[in-house]
Formats: sequence, structure tokens, C-alpha cells
Amino acid sequence: MNESSKELNPEKKSAIGLLTSFANKNVKVLWAIVIGHIFKHLFNGGIHALILPKIKIDLGLNKAQFGALNTVGSLSHSSSTIITGALVDRYRNRANIFIGLSIMLMGIATFTASFISTYQLMLLGILFMSIGPSMFHPPALGELARRFPNKKGLAVSMHGFGANIGEVLGPITIAGLLVLLVDWQNVMRISIAPAIFISIGLWLIIDKPKLTESTTISSISEYVKSLLETLRNKTIIILIIAISLKSIGEGAVGTYIPLYLVEELEINEIKIGLLLSLAQTMGIISQPIMGNLSDTKGRKIVLVVGTGCVGLLSIGLAVMAHPSIASINSSLVVIGLWAIIIGKGAFTFSLHHIYLAAALDVSGTKTQSSIVAIMYGSGIISTFAPYLAGLLADKYGFYAAFLFGGIILIAAGFVLLSIKITRQ
Repeated sequence: MNESSKELNPEKKSAIGLLTSFANKNVKVLWAIVIGHIFKHLFNGGIHALILPKIKIDLGLNKAQFGALNTVGSLSHSSSTIITGALVDRYRNRANIFIGLSIMLMGIATFTASFISTYQLMLLGILFMSIGPSMFHPPALGELARRFPNKKGLAVSMHGFGANIGEVLGPITIAGLLVLLVDWQNVMRISIAPAIFISIGLWLIIDKPKLTESTTISSISEYVKSLLETLRNKTIIILIIAISLKSIGEGAVGTYIPLYLVEELEINEIKIGLLLSLAQTMGIISQPIMGNLSDTKGRKIVLVVGTGCVGLLSIGLAVMAHPSIASINSSLVVIGLWAIIIGKGAFTFSLHHIYLAAALDVSGTKTQSSIVAIMYGSGIISTFAPYLAGLLADKYGFYAAFLFGGIILIAAGFVLLSIKITRQ
């Protein structure tokens, strides 16, 4: 392979060579999507980590009601994702419009929700706040899969890399803004300004995709036929079951980690922000490594080992949160708790994007955004998880919620053992 062919096709380069081919149009689009994803998770993730617990306290909610806020958000996110996937595949030449619009709507909804002061209206506010973020993934991942067909694992993982950076910066940024602006309402209101700026930037950088007959859907009936054909694939069915179980487990565990740190351990916002940021920093390191490994060594081994590790770490978290252990006044207990949360961060977003890459491997070229949407939307099954985990936490303590999630995650790992991935 000569150097000139590599320059024309960055996919023939190494992972580092591809990511640094800044003159290539597709690579520019990749980095624009990464930057957009950073901002989405910076505000959305930071708000969920630090502002939702403040909303719980200010509105006087119990744990089950707090879980209901997350359940409504998850339900809205999943259903909106599925709808967006269908629209993007049907109107593929407008993928760039959907990507920018998702950030714009997120900013508008967050700004509007800052004026809400009752639990009932906050449920509605969370519902609308979840629509914008849900619209980002189907068009963004669909574009990356089409532009980098031989480097899907790396490209999709770079999308997740952006999520990890956003999750690292989110708690720190929101914690700093809370110190500066005091009220959580003011923090939510200022999000509209950068949302508008980022949206315009995405519209300018991401060009309309060049479509061919093999990637174009001319009618609704053709779309339905292509989608049903893809959904008959056994591998897709196994992946949907596994990622649904993973979503249930992650929803039960992830929802209550910040609340456990605030209510049970009474850790201040700065320390919580630092801890959650350190956890996501591990994901920044692991994300491109896991993506490249899945391209070279196979998706299955990465999925099975990664999902099993998340399950075991969640069970470890339950052990550390059990009153018999948590009551021990020892620095080793604190170090163990921090190590588990930080270790879990290495897999949260990294692993999710390997699931998506595996699904894109076996999906048809006409329904890639819809498959992404279905993989995200399958989380609709997990919408009850935060509420159920909240009931367990109210009755038995936080450790019960973590144990419940860990067991479900282990089950997801066993489901993946039967998978066989053959790229289309």
C-alpha cells in the first residue's frame, strides 16, 4: 500500500493517522460530531449529576419520586430516539440538520425548565429536556458508520470519547457554576447561549451526505421492508436483549451514585464533581482503546469482558454501601468506594459504543440510523429501573439498588456469550 492511497483514504491509516488527517472532509465531520457530543454531555450529564439532586432537595421529593424524574427522562429519551432514527433514515440528506437541531432543542428545554418550581411540572420539564439529547445519536452515528465503513469501531468510539470528555468536564463545570451563580436555576438558564453557538457551528461544518441508490430509501414501504429484514437477524436480537439488560442495570446503579454520595456520605459538591470527573477520565483513556481493540480483536470479546466487569464493579459498590461496611470509619473503605466508582467509569460509555458498533456491523446500509435508534431506544424497557431501584433504596438502603443493578448487568454478560458477529 503506497502513501498516496493512504492520503486519499484515511481509513487505510493507523488509528492515530486517521484521527489526525484534519484536511480530510470526513475527519472534519468526525471531530465536529465529537465536539458537539462533548457539549451535549457537558451540560446534560452535569445537570443530571449535580442539579437533579438539588431539585430533589428543593422540591422535597422522596427517593421514589426522584427515580420517577429519571424514569420520565429515560422514557422520553428512548421514544424520541426511535422516532428520530426513522426520520433520519427516511430523510438522510438532512442528517446535519437533525444533529444541530438536537443541541438547539436541548438548550431551549433546559432554559425553560429552570422556571419550574413544582414536582408535577418538573416531570413535564424533564420529559422535554430529554428530547433534544435523544436526537443526536441516530444521525451522528449513522453518519460516522457511512463515512468510515472499515473503521466503525474507532469512529463510533470517538463519538463516545466526546461523551466521556463531556462527562468529565460536566460535573466540574456545573459545580463551578453553582459556586459562582449559587442557584441551580441560573445554571440551567445560561445553557441556551452555548447551545445556539454549537448548533450553528455543526450546521456549517457537517455537509450533506452523498447518497447512492444502495443507501437511499425512496418510500416508507421500502424503509419498513429494510428495517424488518435487519430485525430478523439473530445477532441484532441478542444485542437488543443484552443492551436492554445493561440499560436496566446501569439505570439502577448510575441514577443513585450521586444521590448516595450527597445524602448518605454527605460529600460536598466539589468532591463529588471531582470523583465523577475522575471516573469519566478513565473512559477517555479506555474509549479509543476499546474501539480499536474491537476493530482488530473482535466485538464479542470486548463486550463480554466489559459487561462482566461493570456487573462485578456494581456488586462491589453494593458491598461498600452496605451499612455493615459503610459504617466502618476507615480510609480503606473510602478508597475502595472511590476506586470502584472510578473503575466503573472506564466502561460506562466505552462499552455502550461497542454495542452500537456491533449492531452497525450487521445492519443494512439503509437503516443504520434506525438500528442506532433501536439500540438506544431499547432502553425504554429500562425506564422502570430508577423507580424500582428507588423503592428498594427507600426500603433497604442504597446498597439494594446497586446490588439489583449489578445482578442484571451480569445477566447481560451471559446473554452475550451466545452472540456471533459477521460484518455486512
